[in-house]
Amino acid sequence: MALKSSPKGQGKRDTGPKAKRKAPTPSAKAAKVASMGTKRVTPKKPKARVLRLLKAKEPKLVEDGKQALFLKGTKCPQLLQTVLRDLVRMPC
Repeated sequence: MALKSSPKGQGKRDTGPKAKRKAPTPSAKAAKVASMGTKRVTPKKPKARVLRLLKAKEPKLVEDGKQALFLKGTKCPQLLQTVLRDLVRMPC
C-alpha cells in the first residue's frame, strides 16, 4: 500500500491540545494587566538573625571602650611628641 503525499498547504489539521487553545484577545490581556496592579503586598516579618543584628547595631547609652595606637614618625616635631605623650598618659 502506497502513501499519498498531500499537496503543499493541504496537510492534516493538528488536533492536539495546542490546537484547541485559543489565543488571548487584547481585552483579556488588558484585564490581566489591570488586575496585577490591585494585588496587596504585605511586608515580610524579619528573621530572628536580622533582628539580632539590628539590635547589636543600634546606638547604646554607654559606648564600649575605644582603643588607639599612637605612633611617632621620623620627622615628628617636639610639640607633637609632647601632645602624643599626654594623650597616651590620659586615663580612659
